[in-house]
Amino acid sequence: MTDEQSPETPEPPELDDDLNFGRTVLQFFVIPAFVVAVCVGFFFFFGWLVSDEKTGVDYLNEIRAGSENRRWQAAFELSKIITMETEKTRMEGLVPEMIDAFENAADDDERIRHYLALSLGHLGDASAVPVLMDALRDDDPATRLYAGWALGNIGDRRAVPALLAQAGDEDPGVRKIVVYALGAIGDESAIPQLQAALSDPVRDVSWNAAVALAQLGNGSGEMQLLQMLDRDFLNGVVEMNESQRLLATESAIQAAALVKNDVLTTQLRTLANEHPNLGIREAALSALDNAEKPEKRVVP
Repeated sequence: MTDEQSPETPEPPELDDDLNFGRTVLQFFVIPAFVVAVCVGFFFFFGWLVSDEKTGVDYLNEIRAGSENRRWQAAFELSKIITMETEKTRMEGLVPEMIDAFENAADDDERIRHYLALSLGHLGDASAVPVLMDALRDDDPATRLYAGWALGNIGDRRAVPALLAQAGDEDPGVRKIVVYALGAIGDESAIPQLQAALSDPVRDVSWNAAVALAQLGNGSGEMQLLQMLDRDFLNGVVEMNESQRLLATESAIQAAALVKNDVLTTQLRTLANEHPNLGIREAALSALDNAEKPEKRVVP
């Protein structure tokens, strides 16, 4: 289950303040856990390799001309530092070179493409959309997953047909990232496919589809959101740990605020009054404040 957005060119679909607020929080639920876990693990393991100060340009040069083992490590380091505004600004003019490196790594270590996809997603440059769309058909499921995340983060509507084509991917992680990306892009043409994903046999996919529908102002994932807001239900999901339960709850809280229906609002009040975690109670109160703002049109 679970965790991670940046400016896009061209501008992403217009969203009101509530929806933008929801996207900022919801993105931490939908990104599969191993994306974060792998990055954190590599951060500590390879941190000692970077005792000197290197820039994104240095790492890009290593990706293109370094030794076989060093190239994927440089790609990882680039994906890590490119989240900093200084590096992001420095690398914006080098997107064509990054795209070229991504394409040239097709027959190389798969990790190079994984981390370059993350970097391209962080930069949010729409010129990367075509190559990332192609990567959605890669034989490697992790490459498809990273490309899907990057497309969602870029937010370009051109990616919607390619994402819809992968909605039935055999890998549940890819299906999960597809529904995340469709919700993040915000194109209403994705609603039928997201509604179909509510019946996915993998709970994470159906939950994320409900969250994505809420981002589109659609309340048809109400049942899934109620599960995510039900502490007793979550406690019965043995494969989840407590931090994952809290994260699912927080994500559903924000989604419920976007949908704004009476059933979900009642559950938010229960959480605000009774949940033992103070952070969840505060999040529920904040969501209730949002729910009291002027009503938006919600698609049934």
